[in-house]
Amino acid sequence: MSKRKELETKVLGRLLDFYVNGEAPLQEDVELSLRKPNGYWKSVDNTKTETRKAMQEQGWTELPNIRILRKSGYSDLVSAISVHHGGFHKFRVILGQENKIAPKGYLTVHKNIQFEAKRIMEKEGWAELPSGRTLQKRGHGSFLHAVDVHHGGLPALRNFLDQNRLNKPHGAWKSLDYTQAEARRAMQEEGWKKLPGANLLARKNYSSLSRSITVYHGGFHKFRRSLGQRELQRPYGYWMNVENAKKEALRAMEEQGWDELPNDKSLNKHGYSSLTRAIGKYHKGMRAFRKILEQKQKRERVGDWKDLTFTFEKARKAMQEQGWVELPSGNVVSDRGYGGLISAIEKYHGGINYFRQLLEERMTGRTEAQKLGSLLEQYATSGDNKDE
Repeated sequence: MSKRKELETKVLGRLLDFYVNGEAPLQEDVELSLRKPNGYWKSVDNTKTETRKAMQEQGWTELPNIRILRKSGYSDLVSAISVHHGGFHKFRVILGQENKIAPKGYLTVHKNIQFEAKRIMEKEGWAELPSGRTLQKRGHGSFLHAVDVHHGGLPALRNFLDQNRLNKPHGAWKSLDYTQAEARRAMQEEGWKKLPGANLLARKNYSSLSRSITVYHGGFHKFRRSLGQRELQRPYGYWMNVENAKKEALRAMEEQGWDELPNDKSLNKHGYSSLTRAIGKYHKGMRAFRKILEQKQKRERVGDWKDLTFTFEKARKAMQEQGWVELPSGNVVSDRGYGGLISAIEKYHGGINYFRQLLEERMTGRTEAQKLGSLLEQYATSGDNKDE
């Protein structure tokens, strides 16, 4: 009998004596008794068994992330998956589970985003990719974020997948009926009640539609009338009247589903630049106008942004609202209406790259040095202990 087997036999004997006598066992005996035999974790079947056992014990419906497993006392399982079985993304596939989060950088590769698009459409039963709002609602926020940031937006991806009538007939944009159909499609996809201006259409990758309206169909005012939309231009003096401004603000909130009036950048982004100008020019600015609407102020005090914890919370809230797995570039964050957050990060908290690292440490509870140390420890302890 090997020395290890002799030791395990003695330990089991002591544990039995403690149990019979009603005494508490030694902690080192308990730990040794729970150790798996040499090579146990190299077996994928053993690791699958232990994983399912852990999920049953904890009431998990799917394998959680590394942080939760370690916190729940399954460090050996984490090491086995990471070292012997290709990591969590691959192991979830082995378990027949869907990966909620793709490996870092996975969705930046064009062939991967195509694969994910087709997988999502097959899963949801869609003939083509729907609007961003629908994707977000169905839990595909990470996919949508990757498409927006790395692949030119949904219209560009649809074109590549041959879903956006890529081969349009020659002169199609000269047709009023065709352009109206494209405009209504864009409005449905983006959730717009009315057709916005050229700048927003361009930012949302509808540049061809915008050019067609301007070049072939008499400009936006005339084209909106052809769609049966009320002319957006108001009579002279309309915006000076505070009641009119209130009415337009409440209408904008209802159209966009806002509980409160957002900042001027968000208003402009959604096509309400006239309202923004009126508030600033005739009604003493956004803070005063929110008082008129009896709403709380959206703008934080300058000193609030100097506080790192406050800025962390704002960043986390933005990530949750946008479905971001990690904080994207400053341009993307600012374009989505979080200019105050980016300004604070650049001015008070070391810039976007450094702040992103701090935020990850805050969310995971581990520094980069700790992660590296843990990884080295996993590799150092992953070898089998040979019988002495």
